[in-house]
Amino acid sequence: MDTKVLKEMDESVFCMESIKGYRNIFRTLHGNHVWDSLDNIDFLRKIGAVGLSTETGKLHPTAAGLLMFGYEYEIVREFPQYFLDYQEKFDSKIRWSDRVVSSSGEWSGNIFDFFFKVATKLTEDIKRPFKLDGIFRVDDTPVHKAIREALVNTLVNADYYGRQGIVIQKYPEKFVFENPGSFRIPIQDAFDGGTSDPRNATILKMFSMIDIGERAGSGIPGIVSVWEENFKSEPVYVQTSNPSRVKTVLDISSLVNGDVIPSDKDEFQAINEVSSDKSSDNTDFHAINQISSDKSNQKQENVEKELLSILADKQEHSVSELAKVVGLSPARTRAVTAKLVSKGLISAIGANKNRTYRLADKK
Repeated sequence: MDTKVLKEMDESVFCMESIKGYRNIFRTLHGNHVWDSLDNIDFLRKIGAVGLSTETGKLHPTAAGLLMFGYEYEIVREFPQYFLDYQEKFDSKIRWSDRVVSSSGEWSGNIFDFFFKVATKLTEDIKRPFKLDGIFRVDDTPVHKAIREALVNTLVNADYYGRQGIVIQKYPEKFVFENPGSFRIPIQDAFDGGTSDPRNATILKMFSMIDIGERAGSGIPGIVSVWEENFKSEPVYVQTSNPSRVKTVLDISSLVNGDVIPSDKDEFQAINEVSSDKSSDNTDFHAINQISSDKSNQKQENVEKELLSILADKQEHSVSELAKVVGLSPARTRAVTAKLVSKGLISAIGANKNRTYRLADKK
């Protein structure tokens, strides 16, 4: 439905800063592309943001272009129920710790700018090494990518004529994505992959052209795979009617309960996930990256003592060997050893794949 040409509107509905931002990303990813030399209107026509009206014989914004690059006060002329709402809920005593809404008047209010504002906030507490290639880090973790995929799925599959708008919520133990509209294919087909029927295919195309979003029906299976591997749980998709809505819940409660994200076989992530930084004065998402209760802290200390006892033989031991002795998963054991390394109590020897550990030499 997003190919509809809005003949009563012209290019003045667009936020030029949003278009400039999109074109900068496009240029970074597609150096020397033939479209780089086009003016804005011709470029927008190429990507489907404007179209030719058979009635007026002129170019006008499409529904996709309006949603992607328009000002909020222009968008609601066509989509009266349009509303984008991001909430961080870290403290039960207050309604939200942080909030971004499309109607604030402080920014454009379109879905392009909303994506980048919210994607940053959703993933900012998930640690990663610093290395950039274009707009994203080349070593993004699969969890980062899965969260962004869930966000773009929500934006691409929303029925913007539907009620109650889009709501994204970030809790210490989960992420929740809600959009108006129902699945256009059976949910099982969406889980199986290979079948794609996005409600707003032009918007998906625009995101895909700047390397955001899947076009081959593999988005949900990819999210499911990442969540099963990293959190031992499946994303939950709930479809309701009156009003028609889809809710996606990504559960990360295993982290709050003391588990950690396995790190693509890389130790650095484990260090961040068991961070013992006590200086954070936020009742916020840092709780996810720490053992969250006295009982859990005691258990963590017991495991550390047990590992130090094993390593007291002054021999080198692999994570798999240590895991068998302490009765934890390799991922959890890796996290604890990484913390001991960060404390200077033990030393890591060798590359990630063949890394071993021993007691640190006394200075």
